[in-house]
Amino acid sequence: MTEWHKTFAACCLLGLTTIVASAAGRAAQYPVHQPVPGGIVVIEIGRTYGDGYEARFGRRPILVLERNGVWFGVVGIGLDTPLGNYLITVKTPENGSSLGFYVKPHSYPFRDDFSELGVPNDLNISLTWRSVLDASFPLISPVDGTRVEKFGSRYEAGKDAKSVQWAVLSDIENNVVVAPGGGTIVDILNNDGINYFLTIDHGMGLFSSVGPVRKIGKETGQPVKKGEALGKLGIDTVRPHTLYWQVSLNGVAINPELVSDQLKGPEPE
Repeated sequence: MTEWHKTFAACCLLGLTTIVASAAGRAAQYPVHQPVPGGIVVIEIGRTYGDGYEARFGRRPILVLERNGVWFGVVGIGLDTPLGNYLITVKTPENGSSLGFYVKPHSYPFRDDFSELGVPNDLNISLTWRSVLDASFPLISPVDGTRVEKFGSRYEAGKDAKSVQWAVLSDIENNVVVAPGGGTIVDILNNDGINYFLTIDHGMGLFSSVGPVRKIGKETGQPVKKGEALGKLGIDTVRPHTLYWQVSLNGVAINPELVSDQLKGPEPE
């Protein structure tokens, strides 16, 4: 075994030990640690964090939050991320270190009856970085009385199997759409002349995109508070009374159930 591999193994062991040691204390806390494709890694990075510190996953800075005097790095794992070992780096004014984690398998449902979602592909989810986190965890559901379906589901598209990066929220009890967390509206995309998709920058690489929304009362660049009304539920002719919600972290879509305690899965068939 080379020295690099020994160092990598030691970093992974340290990171995994830190996660396990802290797991009991944050069992009911959000975001939820679930190191799988489409999931989230929550890993302790130290007891101090301040000016001059930098935490990154690859080339991207990551969300950092404090819990009871302990600082954690929060990393979104893309649905297409290969299984295996990964590192985050933490640089301080004095030195730097690496922490390892392992992306493990997770089985999402496969659907042969799946139809494409009526959602846009050109959302502004990774163009900016703000070092301040405006949102607080857990995020709230953008609509009341929701079940979450579809995120991570795989379906055939030609010769490839595609994974859905949006949650489909149904069983909606009223038609008001609200902000899942505090932040700034960075994009309002007109989807079909009636319905819009809004993207909120929550800070530190965390974004929410919701739609369809109509009769919106907000503008790009406007700050919003958690629970503030964004508009009325739009009209989806394929799936009436449905809202789509995408949560993105460090540029990849993650399962909204890991950041919100108000979502529940579909009833067993």
